[in-house]
Amino acid sequence: MVLMVIAMVFEKQIGVPAVASVIVAGLVMVLTGCTRSVDGAYKMIGWESIVLIAGMMPMSTALSNTGISKMIAEGLVSSLQSMGPIAIMAGVSFLIRTLPLTLIRRPITNRFLRSFLFYVPYVTLAVMTFPAIVQATQSPLAGALALVLGIALAFNGASLFTVAASCCAVVLIAEGLLL
Repeated sequence: MVLMVIAMVFEKQIGVPAVASVIVAGLVMVLTGCTRSVDGAYKMIGWESIVLIAGMMPMSTALSNTGISKMIAEGLVSSLQSMGPIAIMAGVSFLIRTLPLTLIRRPITNRFLRSFLFYVPYVTLAVMTFPAIVQATQSPLAGALALVLGIALAFNGASLFTVAASCCAVVLIAEGLLL
């Protein structure tokens, strides 16, 4: 997993797409026995969280397309720039997650809100990863088809290897038909 993160950080320098790093890391975990049961891993997936993440993606796209996210990011960076890079890092990662908690004084009992605040980092990762899946192929349609098939197979309890192999096959077939 550490090598996967390093490969994702240096994606441009080593020329390996982040999606490929994640797929290889998943396959290595299965082949080396790091995961005891792939089916058990799928049962541990919180599907409510997946739906929450998928539901937040259009919001992220809207914020990005309207320029609001750029305006917020530039404002945050310019206000913290004089304090140095550590302050900027704290501002964009820590403060964004803790600010709602400081404004809300009572314990959060709403299950949806608790889930939302817990999964903010995962939503950020999903917003970066899902477009990369679609754009990693010659045709965005092939990537989208593989993504939809992968989600459907995972939701129906298919093994990790089955999901990965099926997604690769869909991309191969779709690009063969489209190009």
